[in-house]
Amino acid sequence: MHVICINDVGKPAQISTEKWIKKGDKYTVIKAVKLKIGNKLAFSLAEKPLSEDNFPYEYWDAERFVPEEHYEEQVKYENVNYEIPLDIE
Repeated sequence: MHVICINDVGKPAQISTEKWIKKGDKYTVIKAVKLKIGNKLAFSLAEKPLSEDNFPYEYWDAERFVPEEHYEEQVKYENVNYEIPLDIE
C-alpha cells in the first residue's frame, strides 16, 4: 500500500533529519500494527525504516499519512477553515 505524508511537523530528536518523513512524499507501507499505547494504528515504511537507534520510536504514526488514492481529496480540503458554533450553557 502506498501512502503520502500529510504531516511532517514535530520531528523527535531520536530520529535523524535524513530518516525523517517529508510532507507530500510517497511511501510504501510494509507493515501495519495497532500500538498498545493509545490503541493507535502505526506503519513500517520501506523507504524510512526505524531501528533501535530511534528508540522509543519503532513505527510511524498512521495519522501522519493518507492513502495515495485519497491524497488529492485531502489536499483540496486541507486549507478550509470551518466555523463550529458552540452554544454551551
